[in-house]
Amino acid sequence: MEAIQSIARYIMSHVQRAKIPKMHRAGASIVHRRASFDFEFLETLRAGVVLEGWEVKPVKRGEITLEGSYVFFKDGGAFWAGAQIPVPATVDKLVKADAQRTRKLLLNKREIASWALKVQRERLTVAVQRAYLDGGRLKLDIALAKGKNAHDKRQASMDADMRHEAAQAMKHRQDL
Repeated sequence: MEAIQSIARYIMSHVQRAKIPKMHRAGASIVHRRASFDFEFLETLRAGVVLEGWEVKPVKRGEITLEGSYVFFKDGGAFWAGAQIPVPATVDKLVKADAQRTRKLLLNKREIASWALKVQRERLTVAVQRAYLDGGRLKLDIALAKGKNAHDKRQASMDADMRHEAAQAMKHRQDL
């Protein structure tokens, strides 16, 4: 019996476990990089998200897809649509789990009213910048954004290339 336990301990100590990136580690977040390329951010806010029970595990594992997600205002509330949180296999078949359902955002009424007015009057959009866990709760950084033109995107791309080349040149210079 003792030999079996020692073999089991040996196997468990040498087996590599799959490492899943978890958002609940300090500083872990999911960033929507495409949003900064497509939009110019004017003002930012932090918003909480109302989740259903089955959504918690995928969120803690960092399995959220922000591509194509957006925020809209309706009936005095703010809602997050287009984001995808995959349905785990352990969800009961009786639960109607929708990976792309619209989720309610938790914001103050004043913030909702002022941003909804700005979106309507100034023809702005609300983009999601990043998602992260804060104290076990999902938070979003959302921004009032203005769409960039094609020439603005090209200029931003050229500026980023120039910064990258300058950093590489400085790194190469320090190596000498």
